Amino acid sequence: MAHALVVEIQRQARRMSQTVWYRTDTANTVLLGCWAILAAAITNVSIVSLQVRALTAILAIGYAAACTYFVVERRRAVAEPFQPSSVPLGEMPGVTEVLLDPVPDSAPSA
Repeated sequence: MAHALVVEIQRQARRMSQTVWYRTDTANTVLLGCWAILAAAITNVSIVSLQVRALTAILAIGYAAACTYFVVERRRAVAEPFQPSSVPLGEMPGVTEVLLDPVPDSAPSA
């Protein structure tokens, strides 16, 4: 589950559709920060059991680390210019070539 969260954070942070810090970046940062603060607040509540307090402490650390990781990765993605891949499309793993003309020796229709 943690791996899926890290992969999603990377995907969100490294998207190239937005080349500046955008409001969705702020929303992601605020949400991760709020989850970290909420988990830290639950850690300090004395009416919950010790096991729950330990778990929420770990979650608070994890969410704070995720928030920091997102900000660092997003700022890095915004700072570096987009560089297209130097590998031809046909040589990329998992990519099949698409023929623009499905019947190569056909005459154009009139």
